Parts: sequence; structure tokens; C-alpha cells
Amino acid sequence: LIWYYKNANGRNLFGHNGGDTGVSTEMFISTPNNLGVIILSNSSNYSALIQIENAVFDFAEETNFTTIGDINSDNIINILDVILIINIILGSDNFNNLADLNSDGNVDILDAVSLVNIILN
Repeated sequence: LIWYYKNANGRNLFGHNGGDTGVSTEMFISTPNNLGVIILSNSSNYSALIQIENAVFDFAEETNFTTIGDINSDNIINILDVILIINIILGSDNFNNLADLNSDGNVDILDAVSLVNIILN
């Protein structure tokens, strides 16, 4: 995997791009702005992909984002927060240990699988 720096639209970016027949990808971060953009496209039109990347960076730079994903207040945004918010949305009345969906005493991939099953059913 080769990561590299590029100067695009007046921004110093660090990341990687790629593609194959019919697809193009871009993944770059702007460390001065603490922003990153990932684009997956089912098109080989690389110049259009760059236009989209620039537009997304423009939007992100003009928007004041706040970090609100730490639902369980453990100072980490991770799968536990995702499971917790889905439980809240689904209306679970048991808010004691919402992330342990299968009640086995562990919060792990099995709980994520349980979550997917809940959503799909």
C-alpha cells in the first residue's frame, strides 16, 4: 500500500487512490483541517471523481462539525455507541447494558450480528 502527499485545489492532502475497469476510489486526509474524504465510485471518470472530492472538502471546511457519537460517555466512539443508539431507536426499555444484546456478559461481534438480525427482521 502506497500512501502519498498531493497538492489539490490548494490543499495539502495525504492518502491513496485506486481503480479498476469501471471503478475509481480516493481516500485523502487534510491534517491541518482534521478532515478526511473517502469516495468510492462506479465510474472510471477520474476527473469527475476529483471534482466530487474537491466539493466534499469544500463543504466539510465550511461546516462546523461536532463530535456527538459518544453515546455511552466512555470517551471512545465505537461499536458500543452504534449498538446503544440502535437500541434507543428501536425502543428498548432496558437501558442497563444495551450493548450486550445476546446477554452473554460480553460485548463482541456476536452482539453486532444480533443487531443486524434485529434490523433485518
